Amino acid sequence: MNPYIISLHGLPRSGTNYLQFLLEQNFAIERLKIAGKHCPYQPKSYGKMIFISKHPIAWAYSIWNFRHGKKLWSEFIGQPYVSEYSIAHMMFATPFHYWMAFNHHWLKFTGAVHVRHEELEGENAVSFLEWLQKEWRLVKKVEEWVWTSDRMGKNGSPMIGHKYITRPWRKICTEAEERLIMASIDFKLLEALGYGEKRVPTISS
Repeated sequence: MNPYIISLHGLPRSGTNYLQFLLEQNFAIERLKIAGKHCPYQPKSYGKMIFISKHPIAWAYSIWNFRHGKKLWSEFIGQPYVSEYSIAHMMFATPFHYWMAFNHHWLKFTGAVHVRHEELEGENAVSFLEWLQKEWRLVKKVEEWVWTSDRMGKNGSPMIGHKYITRPWRKICTEAEERLIMASIDFKLLEALGYGEKRVPTISS
């Protein structure tokens, strides 16, 4: 058994359920802490910490499609957003301000492992598991890596590679909207999270 607790964090609809599945199925972990996983201002954590992020527009599309589909997409992306999943329901100027606040918060924790949602697509999840096992010296509890499941996600989608985590947001977000959204997001944060570049999971320094 690994001698420490792992706490998992990420925005709702960012892939936390799939990441939880990967960790629980593949490693002998003393405890995986998921309470408060969506709360951006949880005051402290303990043990090993891992957080997952998703491309800001892909995340916004997913949260809109899952909970706010009655609103027009063009309205949703520019309206105030309440962090309904958090312990304290906080108001943000737009969904993207919420995205920035959360990721800024967890990125500054020294020693926290950050993985992008996109890095877990399909068999790429195996590369991440191998990296994490080596980095944290985790005990593998299965002979072959488990990265697919017959269990259904909360939205009825199978937790199988890209079928669970890929969303067709480019079909609804115009190029003009995409440019405006990306221009409104802190470039240094985007760069720190690795969007637009090929990268491996990193540990915050």
